[in-house]
Amino acid sequence: MVSRRRKKKKWIKQLTEILIIIFRVKKPQFCGFFSFVASNYYFKKKIFFIYVNQDEKRLTIRVDHNIFKVVMSKMILYLFYFFSISTLLAAQSGSNRTDTNIVTVRSAISLAVQQNPALRILKAEIDKKRGELKSNSGLVDPVISYGREGIGNSSFTSYDEQRIGITQEIEFPTKTSTLNKSINTAIESLELEYKNKTLLLREEIKKLYSELQYGLEMLHLAENEFQISQQLLEAVNLKYTSGEATKTELLKAKIQADEARNSISEATNNMHRSRYSLFNVIGLETSQQKYSIKFPDTLYYEAIEISQDDILSSFVSMPGVLAKMKSIESAKNYREFAGNSFYPNFSLSLFGQDMGSGFKSFGFEVGFSVPLWFSMNQNGKIEEATANIVASEEKYREELLLMKKEVEIAWHGYEAANENIGRFIKGILSDSEELLRLTTEGYQLGEIDFLNLLEAQRTYLSSSKRYYGYLLDYQHRLIELERFSDREFLYNE
Repeated sequence: MVSRRRKKKKWIKQLTEILIIIFRVKKPQFCGFFSFVASNYYFKKKIFFIYVNQDEKRLTIRVDHNIFKVVMSKMILYLFYFFSISTLLAAQSGSNRTDTNIVTVRSAISLAVQQNPALRILKAEIDKKRGELKSNSGLVDPVISYGREGIGNSSFTSYDEQRIGITQEIEFPTKTSTLNKSINTAIESLELEYKNKTLLLREEIKKLYSELQYGLEMLHLAENEFQISQQLLEAVNLKYTSGEATKTELLKAKIQADEARNSISEATNNMHRSRYSLFNVIGLETSQQKYSIKFPDTLYYEAIEISQDDILSSFVSMPGVLAKMKSIESAKNYREFAGNSFYPNFSLSLFGQDMGSGFKSFGFEVGFSVPLWFSMNQNGKIEEATANIVASEEKYREELLLMKKEVEIAWHGYEAANENIGRFIKGILSDSEELLRLTTEGYQLGEIDFLNLLEAQRTYLSSSKRYYGYLLDYQHRLIELERFSDREFLYNE
């Protein structure tokens, strides 16, 4: 009898340990579930209790063998139910997944860089210039010539002469080097322009992204406005039913609710418009515009300290400004090339000759070009190159003035928006919300009239809209300052 009990206890212990191992290794939360289910079975004075200490791996078992089978069967039912629910939820989760891709700010910028037509054109121009550089070796194709004299039956011809030669023209060395310098600086200028347009594209993507977030906030506000108007309509309707409100107040409340419903439609339309504006800038085809957007649910405020002096000192090294500097250098190199056109080109010829009597001879010729028409052929190119230098210098000066103006506007806009947001955070938002709450309670108690309630509602909604407007402006100014400083303050994950 004793051995039989020992065998049962041993079997129970082994079973429990197996369950613990399985649950602890694969699903730790099941240990607690197992203990909870088992510990809540009380049968008269006898208790079936299993306690698992997950930290110390201690096992305490008190069991009544008469009810063991009943308890285990019920536990199996509980576990079956648990696994069934888990499987159902997992299947539901899998069915809710969409096949659409997620477009983050970073991936949107990457896609736009790959598909933007202006950037593609610039890339082609860079490749074109690189091809031009490779082809400018200073050597033209050699000329192979063949000549023959004494053809025919003329009595004056006593021999038949043949001549075979090859001629190579060589440019003056400085012509090739100066032209290559001009092409190289032109390539560097185009590469800087490419980087500048990439920064501009990044700025546009981020702005559209924040505008999409703003559109969502406006939709949330419109939904909130509709909810408030519905509550107001219910309150006015109750008062009207009891004779405490007029028909005019009821109609105004209905109009307010209808206008709130229209605001939802308008906000939804604006949000979709912002969404497709983003898609168009990315360069997605109509068939590709099936992407979901991943972004924070709200426009967030992040206090960022930016020094005006630092921005003003760093914008001169922007790619757009440096590109204009390289244009000046390229124009100067081209003028030098045009001036070197005065120097002659050389030619070298090698030939073999057969005089018709079997006698053969070899020789060479050296020649050079004489710039007799330099004044007509090259002076115009020099004047053109000089004018290009002046134009490039003025463009550089214009770019500096424009950049400084844009930096000043962006920084002062950032500073003003930051101050406005601070005032809203410190009091305006909470005060307007509290005003609406108190006014609503006062109207329900008959202490405040309907017009004051409507005014409180408009104040609350207007304050919320202005706050998000300032927040959007704040983010736009930060995004602009990113380009001027070549740093990223927002969406830089």
